[in-house]
Amino acid sequence: MCAVFECKGGFLPNNAKYAESLDEFLKGLEKKFATGSGAGLEQLVRKISQVFAAHKNNQRELEGIDLSQIDIVVPVLVVQDNFVSSFLTVPWLAKSFRDSMRKKTLNHKVVLTSLLVLHVEDVENLHTYVKAGDFSLGECLIQAGMKGDPRPGRLFAFADLLRLFLQEKRIDRVPTNDFDRKFREVLDRLCLRFFNKKFGPIEPG
Repeated sequence: MCAVFECKGGFLPNNAKYAESLDEFLKGLEKKFATGSGAGLEQLVRKISQVFAAHKNNQRELEGIDLSQIDIVVPVLVVQDNFVSSFLTVPWLAKSFRDSMRKKTLNHKVVLTSLLVLHVEDVENLHTYVKAGDFSLGECLIQAGMKGDPRPGRLFAFADLLRLFLQEKRIDRVPTNDFDRKFREVLDRLCLRFFNKKFGPIEPG
């Protein structure tokens, strides 16, 4: 299997995120994260269709990587905006990805799983578990990708798939997220500088 990642920074514009018009919201999502030119899904679709093109002459070769034995591809979009990775938005992105891939001609042996949309915090959580040796990244991604596309009546985000995966693996321990530790270190430095003491709860009185 091969997981193909596209990382898209930035945020959905506020005028789209909080628009009363659904068309305005979809227009902003399309431009930055979906199938607009240079958007997240557009780049993901383009790269997958180049690397796994049906005709060998059209395939884009990656230096030092042999993909000839790959038969399962897991498409992954990593975003910085948690609104984009929410269960409200992912179904539309998954459908857009699927519709775009239908227009491409891939190697007949390659099977695409569902699109996974991860927030950067999902990536940090995965890193913590994988580093602890609880499971491999590929094992988690392929199982999540095989769950199918979210849709009305069956809404979920990647965090839900990860939680289900951990339950099935009977992994109860929740490792400390490095992000929390780093954030606490920043707070400590700021509080030491301005208040001459580390960050802590306000004492009564």
